[in-house]
Amino acid sequence: MVVMLVLGVLASTKIRSQFFPDVIIERVTVSVQWDGAGPEDVDNAIVHPLEPVLLAIDGVETTNSTSLEGRAVILMHFEPGSDMSRATEDVKVAVDSITTMPDEAEEPVVRRAIWRDRVTDVVITGPVSTDQLARFADEFVAMLFTQCSVYCRSHL
Repeated sequence: MVVMLVLGVLASTKIRSQFFPDVIIERVTVSVQWDGAGPEDVDNAIVHPLEPVLLAIDGVETTNSTSLEGRAVILMHFEPGSDMSRATEDVKVAVDSITTMPDEAEEPVVRRAIWRDRVTDVVITGPVSTDQLARFADEFVAMLFTQCSVYCRSHL
């Protein structure tokens, strides 16, 4: 009986449990730089030829494209459970098959992006009033959103 209790305690340290699951979103991003081109030119010469080919890739749920001054960005969202390594390679092959890209445009960059959102609770306590704790919490939330927006802009 003692052996079973000891083994049970040891095994319980290896069990992973959590109240909320980790949220993991994987996507593939295709970006093309074309200096000096306007958004409409970028849309017509880069996005329109790429999107149908990218939507035909197995497992693609949706694409979101953005045509900017001198740049096109296409975000591809895949079905849950897709093999993202294979999907990234399929996207590279599909992008390489396009021969109508403008000569002035740079080579398309295909990148696999992973966004993880670990759900976390933060408890703030201390020997101060509730109003003061609420201000601390508000400042902390503002700081987190600032850090997230800086991180998200630098990784797009």
